[in-house]
Order: sequence, then C-alpha cells, then structure tokens
Amino acid sequence: MVVEMDDIGRKPSAMDHRLGHAHGQHRDLIKALKRRDRIAYAYHMNRHLQAGLLFIAPKAV
Repeated sequence: MVVEMDDIGRKPSAMDHRLGHAHGQHRDLIKALKRRDRIAYAYHMNRHLQAGLLFIAPKAV
C-alpha cells in the first residue's frame, strides 16, 4: 500500500503543536545554561522530559 503525504493545506495536528513547544523548551534550557542558573535549568529540563514522555509512553503520563 502506498500512502501519499501531502502537507499542502493540511491542518496543524496535535503533534505539530507539541513539537512547536519543544523549540521554546530548548530555548529556555539554553538561556538557563548561559546564565549558569542551575535552578532554572533543572526546572526547564524536568518540564522538557515530562513532555517527552508523551511520545515514549503515552499511557504512563
């Protein structure tokens, strides 16, 4: 079976929305590293890893 994926005109999916948040999370992690802010880094890393669990084990979250 051949499946064609045509992204032109498709509506954004929930996955697109989640992946868009990853960019912001990475930005926040980098900011914390540049500021050498251990508390902010730990907080943002925890949020990022928790969000990632949805992709690994959706029923565990």
